[in-house]
Amino acid sequence: ICNRVNHVQTCLRELGDMAAKRRQDLEDSRRLWAFFQEMEEAEAWIREKERVLASKGCGRDLSSVLALTGEHKATLGELGGRRASLHQAMQRGEEILAKGGSGPDGVREKMRSVRARWKKLEEAVGLHQQKLQEALGFFQFSAETDDLLAWLQDAYRIASSDDFGHDDYSS
Repeated sequence: ICNRVNHVQTCLRELGDMAAKRRQDLEDSRRLWAFFQEMEEAEAWIREKERVLASKGCGRDLSSVLALTGEHKATLGELGGRRASLHQAMQRGEEILAKGGSGPDGVREKMRSVRARWKKLEEAVGLHQQKLQEALGFFQFSAETDDLLAWLQDAYRIASSDDFGHDDYSS
């Protein structure tokens, strides 16, 4: 009976060890696939933002440039939020790589790909911001020169008038 009990206890310990190893492997697999899903979502978001930035112009007048500048500031805020979550996802990828296990080459390649796309997006955002600043400066200058031209035309009209007034008050 003692031999049988010892054998059953040994089998139970081995089964417990195998179950713990299996659980660890499943957790590692879940983390790996969660990482890949996060990276796919990040890439999809980056592609969407690249498409939006490529399709946006710089505005046709001062008000449209100001509206686009407001949208751009919102995009910068969203970019900052995504940067933090992407950084956390990259840290999880580094943890997966440090642990070894299955798929480290795929993890490394995915991280490299997302980093490259992110850098490209940041460059596009910077370029778009520069174009908006240039358009804003141009349309502000244009508005100021239009105001100056209107004032000059009014001053010219007054200065070229032959009406010198008919009394002290009107003169």
